[in-house]
Amino acid sequence: MTTNKKNHKKNYTQKKVANTHSQHKPIMIGLVYANWCGHCQHLKPEWEKMKESLLKHPHFKDGKIIEIEDGDVEKEEKMKAIHPNLTVGGYPTIFKKDSKGIGYYSGNRHSNELLKWALEKKPLTGGYRYRSKSITTKSTKSIRKSATKNVMKK
Repeated sequence: MTTNKKNHKKNYTQKKVANTHSQHKPIMIGLVYANWCGHCQHLKPEWEKMKESLLKHPHFKDGKIIEIEDGDVEKEEKMKAIHPNLTVGGYPTIFKKDSKGIGYYSGNRHSNELLKWALEKKPLTGGYRYRSKSITTKSTKSIRKSATKNVMKK
């Protein structure tokens, strides 16, 4: 009887580990940029240094780096394929996608800082703004409008 309990526990543990591994999704680091943008042009050498270091890093072996140029005719489709809530509020937009959602980088644009953020596991540190849902311009305008009406009534 004790042998069956041990085997059952062993099988349960193996299934649990297998399920954990199957749920793991690699991290994606991305850049949405415009060739005409001065900020993007300034970022490009730092981004290239970060990419080179990141691709050599053992913790990023399954990860993916993607770049989307503003002039790309398939830009919107590519963004939706990455994540339905991926938005661009300005250029450059640097993002990280993991199994929990999409996050945007807002830190210093130096290769070391970018690399540190890309490898960071904690979602709310290192310039990582976690956003599970995006706020569109239309919804932002309606929020402002209703807030203004409420102030005017008082």
